[in-house]
Amino acid sequence: DKSLQLAHEAIELTRLRGAKYYEARALVTLGRIHLAKDELDVSYKHLADAIKLARSHMAYSTQLTALAFLGELNLKQERYETAYGWLNLVLEHESAEFWVKEKARELIANVEKPRDGHADKTISAKLTLDQAVAELV
Repeated sequence: DKSLQLAHEAIELTRLRGAKYYEARALVTLGRIHLAKDELDVSYKHLADAIKLARSHMAYSTQLTALAFLGELNLKQERYETAYGWLNLVLEHESAEFWVKEKARELIANVEKPRDGHADKTISAKLTLDQAVAELV
């Protein structure tokens, strides 16, 4: 697949140049490609790696972008509470990019009612960015 090839090339080039911010962004892209193919375990690995790398370089917008797509991944796995927590954090955080906030709104709005009847989209405890990524690093 050409998209996977290009994403791997981007990661390789960023590593050669020591461009950690862009490496984290390329890992998000790679995670998104696998998410679109429903390769959820592989997607999770790349998105979590992106968060770890972005966190070490205080790249908040990249962390939030990866969290938005981890939210989507968790929705696919019917882990609604985790997904809504991360998506709501993205919506509320000032460092999230506009298009990422729009993606989070779309995901929350379009989710189907869970089969078990637990359709509550609120999380009792508000997450901070550090709390949300702590379990991933």
